[in-house]
Amino acid sequence: MAAAIGVSSTLIESFAPATGFIQEVSADSSVDMIKIKDENGVTKRLLTKKMVSKDITISGQGTVSLGTAVAAGSYSEDTAKVVSAKISESAEGTPEFEVNLKVYSSL
Repeated sequence: MAAAIGVSSTLIESFAPATGFIQEVSADSSVDMIKIKDENGVTKRLLTKKMVSKDITISGQGTVSLGTAVAAGSYSEDTAKVVSAKISESAEGTPEFEVNLKVYSSL
């Protein structure tokens, strides 16, 4: 399996289908900024907010049991939650899946 920078291997393994494989894993992190402006509207300082959000997309071929891949419930720090998922099937090939996850952590 190819390396996925910024995504833990345990998270990837939880989505590995019994029959099939993971084709692509991508992650994108972001930190929101607060702009402090003076009386003229000129930005004088940037502060980071305390929350870092990471969007993860895992896609591949085969079927995935979403119920066992990620626990249901409210967000907690450094815990992935499914935001969206789709599984498509056709008569001419194996099923394909794509799962989008969100992870929040603090600075």
